[in-house]
Amino acid sequence: MGVLDRYIKFKIKNKNMGCEIDVEHKNSNREGCLQVLDFISWAIFRKYESKDERFYDIIKKKFLFL
Repeated sequence: MGVLDRYIKFKIKNKNMGCEIDVEHKNSNREGCLQVLDFISWAIFRKYESKDERFYDIIKKKFLFL
């Protein structure tokens, strides 16, 4: 079990959520949903890190802000 896996499990356990979790690492080349999440997170990163909003502007209408 890697450091990130232990950290995630530790945080959830300390919040007393009453659940067990498994952490799996998947290759985004084989998981379409991960490709979408990679793109979204990259677009948000580019907006704030590089002031490049081109890709964020494409997806921002899809966000629901609560």
